[in-house]
Amino acid sequence: MEIWQSERLSAIPWLVHGTATRVFGSTRYPNEGETDRTQDKRDQFIRSLGLDPSRLVVSGNTHSNHLVSLPSYYTNLISPPNPNPNLVSPPNPNPNLVSPPFQGGVRGGYSLVPDCDGLISSSPNIILGTKTADCLPLFLVDPVSHTIAIAHAGWKGVMAGIAIEAVHTLARTSNAKLQGKKLSVNEKLSVNEILVAIGPSIGACHYAIRDDRRDEMLARTPFVLKKDFMPTSPNPSLAGGEAYLVDLRAIVIRQLVSYGISSSNIDVSAPCTACDPDTFASYFLSHDASQGMLSVIALK
Repeated sequence: MEIWQSERLSAIPWLVHGTATRVFGSTRYPNEGETDRTQDKRDQFIRSLGLDPSRLVVSGNTHSNHLVSLPSYYTNLISPPNPNPNLVSPPNPNPNLVSPPFQGGVRGGYSLVPDCDGLISSSPNIILGTKTADCLPLFLVDPVSHTIAIAHAGWKGVMAGIAIEAVHTLARTSNAKLQGKKLSVNEKLSVNEILVAIGPSIGACHYAIRDDRRDEMLARTPFVLKKDFMPTSPNPSLAGGEAYLVDLRAIVIRQLVSYGISSSNIDVSAPCTACDPDTFASYFLSHDASQGMLSVIALK
């Protein structure tokens, strides 16, 4: 497998998406202060999808529940070549489309939006991306307005309800796009029409935590239940305390359904990263922060 793709989303003719596997090597983009050693691999992956790597916009990933809806004029800011590598976007003519306020910057070969864990767009020619290595990459699509989103959901983001925030912000952005357009009843946005795919990520079969993290997770959100934690044999990598397996995907699904997403519109078929470390990057197994996978979604 070179690229993981959701069968459900792959059936949409105007959509491109996927998660890079180890066939491309590590495709993660660097953190602040790191040297970028993977741009060529990211570019190769994006070109294999028939997309232009210079249109890539990625989330900064701070393990939050914040998403940014990119304004349509943002396409003008990432047109190569970029004469100003420190370019920051001009004032947004429609501030209601952006939450929190967009303050993006162009880096070598891609553009990064800091202080968020997800991006939303209804503009073609923008590639939304995020990096993971066990965390859940969430792909969201509104088929009515052709609005898309991608989100990085680590355990802190899951506890903070990033899946719910992604649906909420996607719906708000979709409604903003549809304002002024005369719609039939069938065209009006309904949240349960939104499609969601959970990409390759660690499953309950491998994600083990200590009891102190379990207690922290239970205290953070009402969407986490005691039954989500399954006692397991102590893991050598977990020093002290009782050990539990956690199903982050099940928690995300519960959050999505509670917010109105139809369970039939949620694709959970992606493999567990730790079950197949030869195909997918798994920080839980390797503890190698230099390895990671880029996930992208774009409108044709």
